[in-house]
Amino acid sequence: MATFFGVIRVAMKNLILLSLLVSTTTFAQNSFDERVSAAYRRADNNFDLDCYYRNNKVYGLVTPVSTTTKGSNFLKRDFIISNGQSEVPMTFHVMNVGNKKKFQYNLYIEHKVVSSGVTDDKDFYIGPVNDNNVTNEFQTSKLFCNLNLAEDAPHTLAEGNVHINVHPHLRYDPRSLLRPAAESKFTDESIPHILLLESANERDDKVNINDFFQGKSINLKPINYPLSVKAVPSYVNLIVAPAGHNRYVLEAQNELNVTFTGGNHNFCMFNNTRHILDSLMMSTSNAKIVINFPVDKIIAQQLGVKGQGIDFPKSMTKVSYHLKELFKNEAVALKYHQNYFNHFRGEFLDGYLGQFKSVRLIYSSKLFSQDVVVYGNGTRELDIEMNYIND
Repeated sequence: MATFFGVIRVAMKNLILLSLLVSTTTFAQNSFDERVSAAYRRADNNFDLDCYYRNNKVYGLVTPVSTTTKGSNFLKRDFIISNGQSEVPMTFHVMNVGNKKKFQYNLYIEHKVVSSGVTDDKDFYIGPVNDNNVTNEFQTSKLFCNLNLAEDAPHTLAEGNVHINVHPHLRYDPRSLLRPAAESKFTDESIPHILLLESANERDDKVNINDFFQGKSINLKPINYPLSVKAVPSYVNLIVAPAGHNRYVLEAQNELNVTFTGGNHNFCMFNNTRHILDSLMMSTSNAKIVINFPVDKIIAQQLGVKGQGIDFPKSMTKVSYHLKELFKNEAVALKYHQNYFNHFRGEFLDGYLGQFKSVRLIYSSKLFSQDVVVYGNGTRELDIEMNYIND
């Protein structure tokens, strides 16, 4: 009888432990789901103004000196613009005009309106400035400003290592091939982690600007992108990044070392790499940027960014979308690497020639490696590395 009751006690104990385990797991998953929903709501209700130089051939820097202020029918934010020798205050001001799509902007430099207009384009080069001295001194034709609605706030990149898991969604990874790699990486508490959530691109177009200024709730349609990952600790930062588009602010001064996991390498990850490097070019930092692509922990799709030639034959992606497997076709992989490198060596760096004196770009993979120096018209000497690991 003692043996019988002992067996019963052990069985009951195991049952209780199993119930607790299931309960804890369910709670943890519910907590993660709630965090994901909260991240989407946060992004949908976010707003800010931003300005920066774009495609400038000589040095120029726009530095925010305030957060975005919202009034009864306006938004405004203060900046300092600099050409390296002198600097002046600038204010970007946006007003409601009673139209669901359009708004008026005023750009103040030294507290005087120098450019204004009514537009429905939330990302635009400012119109002609009415002061030729200001135009010539601060190359105002290269000033690009944004009214950011339903978009996550910029994320700060600090010194050291960071892991970025890109769009671990079942739409891209239906067999959850990368789930173990991501969840294993997340257990390393010694480095910061970012999980990028997919969203509809140009979601800001769904925002009624007139309603926004009147303080009405945005209430955008909920996002439906099922996630493949489940075990995501609370210290992992969740950022909404449609197609890999989100903003960063670089605070690192010595080195930023980024390791990507997830996908897709030839679209969302490609875009996010650009934004990391944007943050370098839009700063005064001299930090070395190292981007690591562990090919056994990354997926790709057939078609990449349009016009870049970083694609794979459909016959290959039907068999496997794992980057490591795709790179086994050496002829395809060589062309792919050449085009990936050529974009950053050419189009990307050519858009920032005023922001650096030189950039040493090192691209390292088993089949294709390059070590080149690109010269610009600025003062900083920068280093960028792109490393393909486990290939």
